[in-house]
Amino acid sequence: MTVDRPLKLEEIQERNKEKARRQDNKQHCQKILQGIGKFDDSTAHRAIWELVQNARDLSEHSHIRIELHEDKFIFAHNGRPFNFDSLSSLIKQVSSEEKEDPDAAGQFGTGFMTTHKFSRVLELFGSYEIAEGKYVSLETSDGKGFVIDRSSDDLPGMIQSMTEQLGELDKLLVNKYKEATATAQQETVFLYHLDRPDRKKAARMGVEAAVELMPYVMTINERIERCTIHLQEGTSIDFRKEDKQDAEGLHCKRIRKNQTPIDVFYLQSEDRKDIVILPLRQATEARKLNNVPRFFIFFPLLGTEQHSINYIFHSEKFFPTEPRDLIVLPDGNSEHQNKIDADVALIDEMCKMLFDYLREHSANISGSIALAPVGFDTTAMKHELVEYFKSLHTKWVDEFQSIPFIETTDKHVSISQTDKIKVLDHTIVEFLREEGNEKYLKVVYDYASKVSCLPKKEEILDWSDIVFGWKPEKREWVVSVEDIVNKIIENNDKTGLLEFLMYLKESGQTEYFRKAIIPNREGVLCSINNLRNGENIPDNLYMAIKPLVPDFTHQLVDEQYVKVYDEWVSPTREDLKTALNGFVSAEEMKPKPYKNNLEAVIDFCITFPTSNTSNTRYQAMEVICDMHNKQMQLNHVPHLGDVDKEQLMYNVVFDSLVKWQFKQIELAATEDAKWYEQNQKMLYQLLNALSNKERPTAYQKTMQDYAIFPNQKGKLCKWDALHVLAEREKYKAEDIDDLISYYERVKGEDIRDKWVTPRFKDFEKFAEDKVKENVARPIDDALQESNYSSEVTLDIIKHLDSKDENWEDWFTNINKNKAEIFLHRIDNNDLPNVYTLLKDKTKIKSLAELADDPRMQEIIDAGRNALAQKDYENRHNDFIHELGDFVERLLLEKLQDAINNEQLKVEVCDQQGGQDYKVWVGDKVIYYVEVKSRWSTRDSVEMSALQFKTSVEQKERYSLCIVDMTWKNTEDIAVRKYDDLKTCIRHTKVLHDIGERNEWCIVSVQDFKDRPHIGGGYSLVVPQKLVEPSGTPDFYNLIERIREVIDGERNVKGKQYMPLLSGKDSKKKNNSIS
Repeated sequence: MTVDRPLKLEEIQERNKEKARRQDNKQHCQKILQGIGKFDDSTAHRAIWELVQNARDLSEHSHIRIELHEDKFIFAHNGRPFNFDSLSSLIKQVSSEEKEDPDAAGQFGTGFMTTHKFSRVLELFGSYEIAEGKYVSLETSDGKGFVIDRSSDDLPGMIQSMTEQLGELDKLLVNKYKEATATAQQETVFLYHLDRPDRKKAARMGVEAAVELMPYVMTINERIERCTIHLQEGTSIDFRKEDKQDAEGLHCKRIRKNQTPIDVFYLQSEDRKDIVILPLRQATEARKLNNVPRFFIFFPLLGTEQHSINYIFHSEKFFPTEPRDLIVLPDGNSEHQNKIDADVALIDEMCKMLFDYLREHSANISGSIALAPVGFDTTAMKHELVEYFKSLHTKWVDEFQSIPFIETTDKHVSISQTDKIKVLDHTIVEFLREEGNEKYLKVVYDYASKVSCLPKKEEILDWSDIVFGWKPEKREWVVSVEDIVNKIIENNDKTGLLEFLMYLKESGQTEYFRKAIIPNREGVLCSINNLRNGENIPDNLYMAIKPLVPDFTHQLVDEQYVKVYDEWVSPTREDLKTALNGFVSAEEMKPKPYKNNLEAVIDFCITFPTSNTSNTRYQAMEVICDMHNKQMQLNHVPHLGDVDKEQLMYNVVFDSLVKWQFKQIELAATEDAKWYEQNQKMLYQLLNALSNKERPTAYQKTMQDYAIFPNQKGKLCKWDALHVLAEREKYKAEDIDDLISYYERVKGEDIRDKWVTPRFKDFEKFAEDKVKENVARPIDDALQESNYSSEVTLDIIKHLDSKDENWEDWFTNINKNKAEIFLHRIDNNDLPNVYTLLKDKTKIKSLAELADDPRMQEIIDAGRNALAQKDYENRHNDFIHELGDFVERLLLEKLQDAINNEQLKVEVCDQQGGQDYKVWVGDKVIYYVEVKSRWSTRDSVEMSALQFKTSVEQKERYSLCIVDMTWKNTEDIAVRKYDDLKTCIRHTKVLHDIGERNEWCIVSVQDFKDRPHIGGGYSLVVPQKLVEPSGTPDFYNLIERIREVIDGERNVKGKQYMPLLSGKDSKKKNNSIS
């Protein structure tokens, strides 16, 4: 049996120290395990800033290096190296003495625990200060660093690990004391092994946060001068501070990200401890901060990025909450009321600093929408904190509503200036922000802009959200859907209306359709209560009925807009028929139906539910269109299933049109006796189209009410006033014509007045007249009453002499007594004439034929006139021959020594339409003369086509003589006689230049093969004015002119002739004429 020796005092003290150390480690390990168990998605962000914060606290001029590799994450800084206090505090996860520095950003050592989000095992490299001014390396001989291991998940394991790490710390002093140097390494390095995907992800998230927020962190932390970040992709980002001159009332820190400058603008309190960072790209241009925490205490308070304000508030004097997700604000905990009061006071001061700046400068900042958001996320906050943020929100809005944040085309305005700016109602914005609804933004914006001036379209949704966030109840700040609808109605504005109505439909706001906002087919805005879906009424039918039933068509929604509503009522063809009945009834009650809409009625009546043209209406409308000079063009509207039923709808109007047309025919024929003569073909075609001999139509019944049936004299009558001659086809047409004539001559009545025109007889059942009973017998009775004194008796006897059975049957009485009746008709005074005719029986037939011709007197007059014309032409030919002989005689006298009568001849021409004279010298015509006589002042001299052409072709050798006989006043050709030659010559004028005068006309009568010209028998009129001037040559001048031509032709030279009008010549001339 062994007996334990008593422990020495030193052993007992050492054992107690070990127990105390283990108990101490146990508390630290428990805290570490609890902290690790609280890691979440934000831990990686907090971890990176915990490392940066430590680097900042350890150097006045901090340089940071961050590297992200596939399997490790490195964080290095140039701050003070580890010493026993800092490294043991790190192992135990407690605050070191350095954390007690008032300039230190961190005051709780537990923050470093978050870096285990990257790895539960890390290595430390760099220097370890074993004594003041003496340093050893943390790196082991095998190249590893000092290991901090938090990999154990249980408390004993964690305690054991911590104990070992503290032991290793002690060994540093013992093992490396002799290696101590006076110079520390430049960097302290934290190496985290990324041994799991989630830790790689956490490291990447931490680095990304550092990249995004580093400009703000470096602005707030003067100590941090440079941060270099090496990314896994091989790229590097280098953040450096540069000097930047402050703007007026605004501080600026330039952070250069590689070569790109990033200017951070901020306001600062006089003691430089309070900073408000503004969302500015440059002093006059705002931008969004995006996912940046809004509160900093040197480093971001994660979670505050959820607030909607677009500013960063930092103060060294802020008190953070324990999880560093906010500053200490009213939360109902009076134990830290002093911190609450301090933070609230700080916030008020910083807000005032911000508001003062914005009031003065916001109007000069573009993109100022980024300055305007107000909102504080109070999710899961205590009631007291919620109420605080509500009051803070109100304070901000009260300020912001009068600050001119909103940019218009020419200036900045504030939302309180409701006469200058408004935003969209929140309900509009909510819908437009939903996926797929952004397509409606333009149309909503365009219409809302007509209600009020709005922010720019690209900002309207954000501004609307901002203003709604300010004061949701402020209706005067917004343009509502109702405002837009009312403005559309007021302006009758249909630009983009379809799209806007689709917006109303898609957004579930169809209650506005009850206002007059949907266009009908005429473009008139109507309420949905007054509209129907006319999809079954195609455009061509719509255009046909619109002038007739405007109230009906007014209710038809524009076809493009059908899709805006899903519960339309559609009109039926029966509805349309009812409307057309109303139209017809109203028109037929008017004094002058269809006065203003006849063309529209016709257009409707040529609209058909089938393309078949064999129906009654189509055939009738062809005629009616022709009657109104309108082209018949079938308007085909496909039927909806029952073509016969739809025809009845069209016939409502057509039946009325037919009655109206009958009435118009009746009136026209009354006013114009020749109407039927000019329109008989169309009348027949119309009645024929409306009739059916085998199955009479309803229209034939309608015809009986109108005087539209022509009698055989062309007068229109009602059907019951007319008869039809029965069995007319059995008799010769000429016999019927004679009977009609005899009836009128004997009775004084034209029986055709009561007979329907034969081709119209089948349209109705007319009363019948028989030839013998109703025509011949009345003639016979009337003749008998007049003792057969009428000449008709002789005409009938003539027919009877031909032994025609019909005539013998019609006039049996006259046939039996015709010899006695004939002799009884001869008057005693006429007997000698009858005897004269009987002497020369050959003349009887000719005279009878002439007497039987109704144009007998015309024939006699024409014969007498023809004889008179022939006698005049003979007298004129005698005059022409006499004048021609005189011309020849006169020329021979003048040319007696140069030419003889064998060589010179004046030929009188008999050619039809040719010249009167041709002057021949030898075998050549050397001159042409035409003589025209004018007997009446109303007459003009006319040249035949041949005379006209010859006068142009021979213009140097052609003269026109005009003998003026008007002084005799002989209008009657029968008494036109020429005076003696001397007198006629005295009244004669000559146009030697008639060829030249006619020349301009010659082109129009040339026989062109490729263009129109004058041809056939025409004459050229020579106006009397051409011969009226006093200087116009006389007949003797003609002789002189012919002589000169002959001289020129024979080239007679040196021979002198006496003047034509010398005394000797005058004597010879007078003797010759006498």
